[in-house]
Amino acid sequence: MIVENYGYSNRKNMDQYFLMKAEESQKPVMSLENFKDQMELSDKLDLTLQEDLLKETLQEVQHSTEGTLSQLKDSWANSRLESLAALRNNKKYRDLETNPFSLALVAERDQKMAEKLHELLEEEEGETTFVVINSLHLVGEDNIIEHLEEYGYIVENLFQE
Repeated sequence: MIVENYGYSNRKNMDQYFLMKAEESQKPVMSLENFKDQMELSDKLDLTLQEDLLKETLQEVQHSTEGTLSQLKDSWANSRLESLAALRNNKKYRDLETNPFSLALVAERDQKMAEKLHELLEEEEGETTFVVINSLHLVGEDNIIEHLEEYGYIVENLFQE
């Protein structure tokens, strides 16, 4: 994988850590989305556009991955929410005309994950639920937190800049 060339390991990510801990503790685990959900979003796009976006993404990964990954890692590790939000809100990734695939992957995924989380919390009312979500889904415009607040939840950020 390209990110592994820069010293990052998919086997050492937070998702894997918490999945392992849940398994060790025999806690139930459910997913807010799966690979099929993500792929269905891409089906909404014209095949030519999908191909163009894939080529563009591969070029970007080759030219800017190290800097972007370093910025992302530093922002996450130091709870720099504004910096994470800036990465997410970058016009390049939010402009429907230039990159509808990224917009779909951000906005639509967040809406669907918040809906599923709301349903889970309604079912588990009175229970403690631990949720692991990628930090980029919690910052910027139309994020999961905003959607949960629309459902009436009070969401508190425990890590301030």
